[in-house]
Amino acid sequence: MNKISGIYGIRSISHPERVYIGSSLNIRQRWHIHRSGLRQNIHHSLKLQRHYRKYGANDLIFEVIYYCNIEELINIEQSFINLYNPYFNCSSIAGSPLGYRHTKTSKQKMSRRNKGRAVSEETRRRMSEAHKRNPSRARLVINLETGIFYNTIKEAAISTGIKTTTLWHYLHGKHKNKTMLALI
Repeated sequence: MNKISGIYGIRSISHPERVYIGSSLNIRQRWHIHRSGLRQNIHHSLKLQRHYRKYGANDLIFEVIYYCNIEELINIEQSFINLYNPYFNCSSIAGSPLGYRHTKTSKQKMSRRNKGRAVSEETRRRMSEAHKRNPSRARLVINLETGIFYNTIKEAAISTGIKTTTLWHYLHGKHKNKTMLALI
């Protein structure tokens, strides 16, 4: 299969005004990642995930909006985001969230919010199950921003669109962690 780069959309049939706009170097692979995240209930767009749970997979259409070269992806995606103001998108700015820097105030708020937070019984149970499946390498990954747990680094990587090896390096301190993901 040839790689197709360009701008794609995820549109609701029952609510056609609800759209997700994205860009990818490989649209087929990106669609697979979106579908996988939705099926596993771990999609990064909470609005899209809730819509999927309520209306099902058959209510969403995945479509190529515009074919373009890799160099043009972000600029053209931003143009479509500005034009459509997509309901399902988490951000109104095109591009990867990697490298996003929280303000000092935001970091302090997140720190205060997480201090003294007890690990729930559900979290303990999931950690135990993960350890039983793979005792030598079992570690849960948590998205500190959304509170979503991933059973493996690979699962977190698929959900966030980061290469598995890159995310592994971030989480193990080999590279500066530019994500809101952490090992538990």
